[in-house]
Amino acid sequence: MPSNILRVCVACGNPFYTPNKNQQCCSRTCSDPRRRTRQTMNCLRCGKLFEYEFGRAATVKFCSRECRKVPKPPPTARAIEQKKPLRDRLLDHITVTNTGCWIFTGRIGSHGYGMIGHKLAHRVSWEIHKGPIPEGLQPCHNCPGGDNRACVNPEHMFLGTQKDNLLDAGKKGRMSRPHFTKLDKTKVKEIRRRFARGESAISLAVRYNITRGNIYPIIRRETWRYI
Repeated sequence: MPSNILRVCVACGNPFYTPNKNQQCCSRTCSDPRRRTRQTMNCLRCGKLFEYEFGRAATVKFCSRECRKVPKPPPTARAIEQKKPLRDRLLDHITVTNTGCWIFTGRIGSHGYGMIGHKLAHRVSWEIHKGPIPEGLQPCHNCPGGDNRACVNPEHMFLGTQKDNLLDAGKKGRMSRPHFTKLDKTKVKEIRRRFARGESAISLAVRYNITRGNIYPIIRRETWRYI
């Protein structure tokens, strides 16, 4: 027979003898979770001393529902900005230049146009001041001092198709990209003139250090159409 071990009841604190070394309570009453003695601990949020039922120390950490709720962080400036109407978000970020351009001073995308959320700022400006944009058309810049993609002045824009916009950009020299293009207007004209005289497209591609995939669209006027 195993000998009795003197232990202290974890519920009521009274000493008792038991042959079971794992027994923690002296009676069924103390082992019943509904009848166990309540204990105290400090709230992890407010520090207030509160009572909890024995056996719930692993799950009870806060004294009330208010302390259990995770406090919401204050709204960020971006969140406050996004709740404003589109008109306010547009007009709050405009600087007028001496040429009459309304330069959008908010977020500018990699394409150079102002952005309000996921919308282009100049399109938002057109819709606010002149109404909805018909399907298939888009606002095209026509600024007096030279086209400025950050301009949102509706008087410096006109409605046109994608083709109209590309042709207008080509006429104004905005389609040439000297940082990575190998051609310019003069070379394109020369390529077409040489091809019309009978020079092969392959030899022209070698001469101007471009690929066959680029030389044929130039000859067929699929690219550089404004020249």
